[in-house]
Amino acid sequence: MFPWESAATGDEVTPQSSIPTDPYAEAVRIWCRDREIHLSADIAYAVWQYWQTTGDDNWLCDYGAEIILDTALFWMSRLEWHVKQER
Repeated sequence: MFPWESAATGDEVTPQSSIPTDPYAEAVRIWCRDREIHLSADIAYAVWQYWQTTGDDNWLCDYGAEIILDTALFWMSRLEWHVKQER
């Protein structure tokens, strides 16, 4: 997974909750920190768009293809097989 917000190191830096300015308000959970799985597809799509736009085959072979492949493997790991039940 790619971070929703990242530091220069690539580490996730999105806070787990908001810090309320009102002393009587409760902190609000920031779910995108833990549920940002859609970003992986966005990044893979951007890689493909970059290659289509630039035609940079060296970059695609050295970096881009690995990102696309690893993204596909990530999505495969999220699958759950459900056997179709006949009626």
